[in-house]
Amino acid sequence: MISNIEPLAREMTEHICRRNGMSEANIPGWVDLHWQCAAAMLEAGVMDENGEWITGKDVHLGIEAYRERFARQETVLRLRSQSRVRVLSITDELKPYGKTSRSSTRII
Repeated sequence: MISNIEPLAREMTEHICRRNGMSEANIPGWVDLHWQCAAAMLEAGVMDENGEWITGKDVHLGIEAYRERFARQETVLRLRSQSRVRVLSITDELKPYGKTSRSSTRII
């Protein structure tokens, strides 16, 4: 799922990479790894949409926002994983009754 801020954060990260002279071949991988950080800095108000630091803002607020964003993402991934385990368990319970078609399972 793409959040509303993801496209902007990815664009910011690309801009930062190019501004710092990164080779074009390395930019896509770097963006995939770092757009979340750019999103957190933008949300915290310590970086503008051009990827420039905002004077007078505490960068530590951005770092804390990144930690919170990362923790939320980890929680979502863990919950999704638990849901899949639950679905697999339900599917296994239905096997003796011959009900293992996709229509009998749902991912929550």
